[in-house]
Amino acid sequence: MNSRDLSRAAAASMLVLLTGAPAAKAQAADDERDLLPTVTVTATRRSELLTEVPQSIQAISDEKLRREGVVSMSDIVQVVPGASQTFKASPGFEVLQVRGVSSGAVGDSLVGYYIDEIPFSLPNLQYIPPVNVFDLSRVEVLRGPQGTLYGQSTMGGAIRLITNKPDLDRFAAEVRAGYGSVQGGADGYRGDLMLNMPFSDKFGIRLTGGTSDEDSFIANTGKITNDNVRLKALYQASDATSVEATAWKVRSDQADYSYGSPTSPYRGITDPKEPRGVKTDVTIGNFTITSATGMGDFVSSTSYMDHQLDYVFALPGLRNLFPGAGQWLSTNAVDTRSLSQEFRLSDETAGGLKWIGGAFYQDAKLETAQKQGWANYAAFGLGPNVYTAGTGELTSRSLGVFGELSTEWMDGRLVPTVGLRYYNDKREASDLRDGVRSKADRSFSSVNPRFNLAYKPADGTLYYLNIAKGFRSGALQSTAAVAAATAAGLPASAIMPQDSLWSYEVGGKWNTDRRIAVEVAVYAIDWKDAQITNLLVGAGGVTTTIISGGNDVRGYGVDFGLTWATPVRGLNAQFAANRNNLEFKKVPRNTIARVDQQIPGSPKQSATIALDYRRPMGALEFSTNMSFNYRGAQNEMTTAKESDSIRDWRLRIGVGSEKWDVSVYGLNLNDQRGVSAILSAAVVNPIQPRKIGIDANFRF
Repeated sequence: MNSRDLSRAAAASMLVLLTGAPAAKAQAADDERDLLPTVTVTATRRSELLTEVPQSIQAISDEKLRREGVVSMSDIVQVVPGASQTFKASPGFEVLQVRGVSSGAVGDSLVGYYIDEIPFSLPNLQYIPPVNVFDLSRVEVLRGPQGTLYGQSTMGGAIRLITNKPDLDRFAAEVRAGYGSVQGGADGYRGDLMLNMPFSDKFGIRLTGGTSDEDSFIANTGKITNDNVRLKALYQASDATSVEATAWKVRSDQADYSYGSPTSPYRGITDPKEPRGVKTDVTIGNFTITSATGMGDFVSSTSYMDHQLDYVFALPGLRNLFPGAGQWLSTNAVDTRSLSQEFRLSDETAGGLKWIGGAFYQDAKLETAQKQGWANYAAFGLGPNVYTAGTGELTSRSLGVFGELSTEWMDGRLVPTVGLRYYNDKREASDLRDGVRSKADRSFSSVNPRFNLAYKPADGTLYYLNIAKGFRSGALQSTAAVAAATAAGLPASAIMPQDSLWSYEVGGKWNTDRRIAVEVAVYAIDWKDAQITNLLVGAGGVTTTIISGGNDVRGYGVDFGLTWATPVRGLNAQFAANRNNLEFKKVPRNTIARVDQQIPGSPKQSATIALDYRRPMGALEFSTNMSFNYRGAQNEMTTAKESDSIRDWRLRIGVGSEKWDVSVYGLNLNDQRGVSAILSAAVVNPIQPRKIGIDANFRF
């Protein structure tokens, strides 16, 4: 971020402060409206105040999500420094990173995603939940490895979506409608509905549904539609026991990829005259029992997920490229199903001893099918550059056993915590490509400790040390990539070895009478044998994209956060930033990666500055939210090029009451144009131009 950006943000902050000063003098200083809200999180698998959790966590309330215009998972990281989107093809078909831990779009995810108790985990894929974030309680972003309590695929961190439970005390309903227009003529509409229906003081349901229809801002890529419905039921059997059931259905239909050509005006890269489209269909289910027993608090969570992705495209200029060739077409299907079960038991004693233990099992299967090329020449066996067809299957059966124990010393001022998780994953892969069958299998196991030491010298002050290990099972890669790596003298296999990451972090949190909250964390990362998408340079300069192991990555970073309930009544200010320096320290030979180079998809800096102002106007309330979000450039390994840095000014102005509110908003008000991510030499993710819109909410 340059000095001009900071100066503009600071000037805007001072303007709001000065114009609101008379109102501040007229109001009592101890009004609850003037204080920072208290935030409770469950990131440690028990309810705790955010200010008392000895690790780096950002909690985003439903209210803040609305003010920032967040409607999807990928929107969330735009307001989280240290996190960003590294790749997007369609809703959910995208990759996010936390703390710069990024490896490209292949292999298991480096960020763990949870919807309440539901693990959104897909073997060998880094997709994110394509869900609507309407009617959430909050979002929790856990920075750093979470391998002890959350298992594999959390090397960079975890993002938890906490939905609202059915309220058994009253009927409630909410309707949200919105319209937005992107500079250049791309319009969009959305509507959401929530119904909370208690049938007794023991049983109730909460039904949430939504739909959206918008034009893609990338020329020649058509419309994007999303539909989702979520049903959540709660049975309060007794004061000690509750049963929750959740079902969530999501469908997305996109006329084309969210890709653009590498230069302005960033037009779609596929042929609009040929078949094309990306369809996603996700079904999620969960059944959770929570009970306070004589041995402690018991939780049983059973989850099911079916994730289907189908996409088809044709590249321009390939029809009848040579006599009788006909249509060139790529048709792909990716279907993942998983069943998981977790048991947990936790308790705490009057003497300050807290413990949690549990077991986790998951059975997942990934099935793929592809036909690509000129089908008219399928029978001639001219090779994969002319026509290729194949199916593949990957199964993963994993088991984890985990526990954490903490106690209190020095009258509760010093709290040590130790944790451990053992993980085992058995993977089997089979592939039938152009009549040739191949098979592979591999077992992975890992012991993953965590040590945390928290020191609380006074109320509102916390210092901590956190050392944790993250891990990930090996990625599955294509036969062609294995052959190319082997020919270049690199160790390669269909299923790569696992990788692991250690994080060493010291931090502090300070809260001054709910007026000022400050959080600082300094961390170091040591990532061994990192599985990273790389470009292999072979004989004659011929290149092949592979998953390369043998990469050692090390670096450091700093997280900083400041929230201030200013002297101006109703005005809160927030500043958060991340500095990240995560570099290759060892790379395989014959690849494009270089020692001391920042790893791909890992911006060196990001920051957000936000002002939120609320003022009563009789029975109504006037609100203004202004923010500036910055994300530095990130490189792409296979091209060795950098994306543009992102400077996003946002503003939302609204008025409303307890029953309704209406607001107008602007995103990317500075109308920045450029590239947010580079996917290859021919494909980029363009930055969305300025968007202006209006939202209305009605509550009953």
